[in-house]
Amino acid sequence: MPGQFNLKLVSREYVAKDTMKFGFRIIGDTLTFKPGQHIQLMIPEIYDKNKVEGTRFFSLISDPADHGSLSVATRLSNSTFKRYLLTCDLNQAFIAFGPLGSFVSPPGERPLVLFALGIGITALLPIVREATASGNRKVLLFYINNKLEEVAFASELFNLQKKYGHFNFYPYLLGGNLGLESYRSGKPSDESIIDALGNDLHNMDIMMSGPPRQVYEFRKQLQSIGIPQASTKVEIFSGYL
Repeated sequence: MPGQFNLKLVSREYVAKDTMKFGFRIIGDTLTFKPGQHIQLMIPEIYDKNKVEGTRFFSLISDPADHGSLSVATRLSNSTFKRYLLTCDLNQAFIAFGPLGSFVSPPGERPLVLFALGIGITALLPIVREATASGNRKVLLFYINNKLEEVAFASELFNLQKKYGHFNFYPYLLGGNLGLESYRSGKPSDESIIDALGNDLHNMDIMMSGPPRQVYEFRKQLQSIGIPQASTKVEIFSGYL
């Protein structure tokens, strides 16, 4: 059941170009959430319900076992909310609501296929961590970005692939891979997706997160190669708008 709780900002860290991770300490309470869920963050000083200012939604990227703190990551912009997050003093107080959403990993042992589109990685990164560490379920992550400098959490994902044989990581750069063997150029083709997934396209769970328009296009592509729409779980919330 979502609840209201208080936070204090304790850290800021760049994780990619124009992308920052914000760490918070939970004040006077604890938070229990599942990988893939998100919160609504509110800045009381600038909140205006008539202009929908002062509140945004963010995926939780922190360890669910740490009930006393949390972290989120977001692309920076010139919005009033993001400027405030970037420039306010540490220990600044915030209000949050959550956990929110049902974008969590389906139970079972079917292969788990994840599509992270840009900043959509924030919803899927905790799911990758949990699924790889908790068993031998096959996990595949397609991670699509425009440019290399926009790729967040790449080192962690490459390390997870080295550590766990049941995790396959497919990073793509739409602007070209610049000769980097670890990255693939352009958008995943039908052939490359089928090659990675195998022929049994009806026996897997698909999760997809990112900006709504890109999610829509990739979802259409998966349906065109024979993946049932019912197998696909999509994360779309106003944090991407």
